[in-house]
Amino acid sequence: MLDPKNCKRGQEQYEYFHSFLTQGQKVQYDYRALDGELFTTVAMGLESAHAKRDAWLKIKTIGE
Repeated sequence: MLDPKNCKRGQEQYEYFHSFLTQGQKVQYDYRALDGELFTTVAMGLESAHAKRDAWLKIKTIGE
């Protein structure tokens, strides 16, 4: 199980797991932005998690 405290600024961590509900593999993904804010999501794969993170970072940048 991932521990967000282990995710340093500018780093990501992820872990694959099997979802019995959807009968498929998923990924739990965490990314800590350079300002220290944590982004976390569950996605179908790492590529999808990265796309969600990138969208979040884009919105975050616009808001600054």
